[in-house]
Amino acid sequence: MGCAAIMLSKNKRNPTCKVKNGSSKQEEINNRIQVKSFSTANDYISVKFLGRGAFSEVMMCKHIPSQEYRALKILKKSTLVDAQYYSDGILKEAVYLEQIRNQNVLKLCDYFEDDLNLYIATEFCESGSLFHHIKKNLTIEEDKAAEIMYQIMLAVDYFHKQHIIHRDIKPENIFITESKDMKIKIGDFGNACHYQPNGKLTGIFGSPYYLAPEVLKGAYNEKIDIWSCGITLYVLLTGKAPYSARDPKTIKQAILTNPFQIDSKTLPIKSGLLRDFLQKLLEIDPEKRISAEEALYHPWLSQEKIKTETLVNCLSTSSKIDLASSPLTCNTTQVHGLDLKSVSDKEKCQGAGKSTMNMKNGNEMREKYTRKRVLNKVDEEKFSAGLLEKDFSDKMN
Repeated sequence: MGCAAIMLSKNKRNPTCKVKNGSSKQEEINNRIQVKSFSTANDYISVKFLGRGAFSEVMMCKHIPSQEYRALKILKKSTLVDAQYYSDGILKEAVYLEQIRNQNVLKLCDYFEDDLNLYIATEFCESGSLFHHIKKNLTIEEDKAAEIMYQIMLAVDYFHKQHIIHRDIKPENIFITESKDMKIKIGDFGNACHYQPNGKLTGIFGSPYYLAPEVLKGAYNEKIDIWSCGITLYVLLTGKAPYSARDPKTIKQAILTNPFQIDSKTLPIKSGLLRDFLQKLLEIDPEKRISAEEALYHPWLSQEKIKTETLVNCLSTSSKIDLASSPLTCNTTQVHGLDLKSVSDKEKCQGAGKSTMNMKNGNEMREKYTRKRVLNKVDEEKFSAGLLEKDFSDKMN
């Protein structure tokens, strides 16, 4: 049942990897991961094959000691490169998963090795990936897309503040834990990396459709994850790829010469707030592109923020749930981890959320939005109080 990460011993490091010395920041992170695991592949029973990537394959397995079902990622040492390791031989992906303890990121359960492979075990999401959900249902309604995107932005905001860039956000790497309520978790940090604030990175990582233009031009920062979130949202809403090309070379050429943009042709018959939100995520200039934190204050996602805060307030007054002793206390970003067993309590909270939403003053919302620097200039006609109230009210009714 317990989850842990292991510090790999240096004498068991992949001998084919000549790892360069890391920064003091990296060493500091490594030193936090001191919990040793004595697991081996014999502790797991393979149940079924889940997928394959460039460096790994993933199996659904049963962990014999805990009787838990887990997703076991198997990485062949012979295929890994220096950049995937820290200086002491520990795999960066395991470090990131250990460091990012967030309800919307897959939980690391185990990390061990043998002579040929490294193994990363995470929690298993029975409902599969968002990609499989899209293939089955083709598109997702706008209100559901807002719920999903709110959770994604909570996770992205969290690991960006940990100075981690994912570099491969896409529906295939977003997993559904509860299909009915669309609770999601981001996984696969194999392309992730640490970054320095105000610093720049280079190197092309990720899937072609979701690459930000600056990745192909050279230097970039954490804003590339925001672009990927924008493309992901577009795919959720339309079920379509952002570019007509299929081969990677042609897709990359299209990204450089004509980056995907949102307009009435690419996204017809959708709310003005949604279109504005997507335009902010898919801003070509990364300096003008909004951050994950700013995205959480955009009016299109504000309804989710209000529902979350209302639900926490409602639960805190319930005699059935003691939030005073809970780690969720006063932390609205954790509400997606709650499981409401009582239908009546849930209905009361939803009713309270609806009332609160309808009572919100449009001017107050607009002022908060501007104060967070999401909009440099507010279009009075587009973001009038009446439009905000009508848009939110329509979504809730």
